[in-house]
Amino acid sequence: MIILLLHTIALLLFAQCEKPANETNKQDEGVVCGDAGHCWEIGTPQAHPFIHFDVNGGTAYYQDTIYLIGGNGSTWNRTSYQWELWVGTDIDNMTKQPTPTFNEDFPNYITQSCGSDDEYWCEWQFFWPMGLYIDEAGVFYTIAYTEYNFKNEWRSEAKERRLGLAKSFDKGKTWSYYGDIITQNKQDPPPANKTYNGAGDISFFIADDGYAYIYYKTGFYDNTSLVRDIQNISVARSPLSAKFEPGSWTKFYNGAFQEPGINGREDYIFTETDLVCITYNTYLEKFVLFGGSVAHHSYVSFCDDMEQQNWSRKDFAMADDIRIWYFWPFDPASKNPFKTGKDFRIYTTGLEAGERVGNYKTFSFHKKPL
Repeated sequence: MIILLLHTIALLLFAQCEKPANETNKQDEGVVCGDAGHCWEIGTPQAHPFIHFDVNGGTAYYQDTIYLIGGNGSTWNRTSYQWELWVGTDIDNMTKQPTPTFNEDFPNYITQSCGSDDEYWCEWQFFWPMGLYIDEAGVFYTIAYTEYNFKNEWRSEAKERRLGLAKSFDKGKTWSYYGDIITQNKQDPPPANKTYNGAGDISFFIADDGYAYIYYKTGFYDNTSLVRDIQNISVARSPLSAKFEPGSWTKFYNGAFQEPGINGREDYIFTETDLVCITYNTYLEKFVLFGGSVAHHSYVSFCDDMEQQNWSRKDFAMADDIRIWYFWPFDPASKNPFKTGKDFRIYTTGLEAGERVGNYKTFSFHKKPL
């Protein structure tokens, strides 16, 4: 009898312990907590009717209007204009403007031939707009990312890349080139049987410290297979007072911003990473970086000091990949691409079933209970 009574009491105690746990799991269903002490929830994808760029969209809020620039690239000889400019007061209800055009000062970096079979591709050079900033005078700035010297069409990423500054004085209708700002470090020799792939695929970010930041990807491709197999993320910054001008950018190297943007040495902030996007989250009071690995696994990292770039280690606790290809944050409430609250969106674009599509997911941060 005593044994039976003890067994019954044990079962009751076990049931009481299990019930709160089950309730907690149900309440937190969909919420994921990472190693850095932050939790988040990711909504289901929502199709977007017009954001389907081959680039990280550049967004700026100026005089009660949202401006969004993106596109699928434009060839150097200006026979094909594929930049897009959208304008509206609501990110979900924007109007496409006439196609932006280039002035004649965009540089031609096509300097070598690939042979008769690939001549068509080697003569192509593309410029993409990445990021958008509008100053108090209404001047538009974007980072003109260029690709050229294709070795194997689009199939292998065997090509050269660099970053330059473009400005518009007519609200994005026409753009002029003001020089290169960031190129890959070529002071050090590449790995054996590799060639420099250049600097590109950026995330443009403006902090409240008076600087603009560019997180850019560098890499190398194999000279035999022509396949890019090394991809890392570095960072450079420029004071806003310099208006992003060439010569004002310094790379983060050996723990400090101290190397020139052109051909300067660079630390790898994140290795084996395809793309990143950055925001300052007012709810967490942290800088947040979302990354996509080369193997297409999403991760998140946190930082509280842009001067030190003290990012936490990659946290792969995402339930799935939050991006198709390119991706960037935006807060519909504040209309601010660089500063987000508890709930915000991450837009992403890429190819699905051969069609270029765009969507967004709502990302919500939660704080762990003390």
